[in-house]
Amino acid sequence: MLFLLFALGSFNFGWAVANPYLVVYAVHELGVAEEVWPLMLVALFITTIVLAVPAGKIVDKFNRKVPLLSSFALAIVAMWFFVAGDLLKLFLSLVIFGVANVIAHSAYSALEADLTPREQRGKVSGSRNLLTYAVIGIGNFIGGVLYEHWSPQLPFFLAIIFFVPSFILTLTMVHEPEKREE
Repeated sequence: MLFLLFALGSFNFGWAVANPYLVVYAVHELGVAEEVWPLMLVALFITTIVLAVPAGKIVDKFNRKVPLLSSFALAIVAMWFFVAGDLLKLFLSLVIFGVANVIAHSAYSALEADLTPREQRGKVSGSRNLLTYAVIGIGNFIGGVLYEHWSPQLPFFLAIIFFVPSFILTLTMVHEPEKREE
């Protein structure tokens, strides 16, 4: 469970470094019209809404680790498309982010429940929340400094860099239990 928590922390840090600057980068660096961006962002939310139940069913039917690994890999691809973006790549990146997001949340939640004894779930959930909000705050700050003082692309490349350890930790150190916790 500890390695799964670290994988989530690395992923959340990467996402936090880049997320606040998606719209700023799209509009100011890639030239997306301000009135077009919200329409493109709808693709992200439609994707997550449409896939929410099917993603949960896939995670329940097969396993938790493979979908989680897939979501980390998809996030890397999506971030790369976003940085390299033209209008089509930006749209695709948002759809891919939506897929990655819904799969990651379903797989992580199920795997966390599988690995955590019932009597420790509150403590584990609290620890996850503490780590998540701490890395988001730090990531947002660092992303802003990088964006404003170094390079607008740097937060996005740093996000990709932090997505990789999430994948590697999950692949090598996180193991699904033979018997799931009830």
